[in-house]
Amino acid sequence: MRNARRGRLNARLEPELGKKLASLRRRTGLGTSDVVRTSIERYYETVRVGGTDARAVLEVTGFLASGEGPADLSERYKEHLVEGLVIAAEQLGSGRVFSTDQRDFGAYRWKDRKPFQNLLRL
Repeated sequence: MRNARRGRLNARLEPELGKKLASLRRRTGLGTSDVVRTSIERYYETVRVGGTDARAVLEVTGFLASGEGPADLSERYKEHLVEGLVIAAEQLGSGRVFSTDQRDFGAYRWKDRKPFQNLLRL
């Protein structure tokens, strides 16, 4: 099998882009060619899946994911968390948890009467 010839690229960079390239090389330990190849691959994938739409860019680069949950999760996250903890405690038969919520955690109960035991003592 023959190796495909690699193309050669010469580019003029503004000073600011030159600084960014140098920073990427330092931070990643990659050479200039590797940084350019990786950048082209990422840009290509971004354009291929939807252009420059912000959501598409974030999804392609791995900075955005989504999940399923209650529609009011952002407004009632504490209530949903407590409901989940109560269900888990009752299924497991244990109220031992590990939480940084020292202030409110003592008010939560499972089986309507048993307090949770927070294993984290700050």
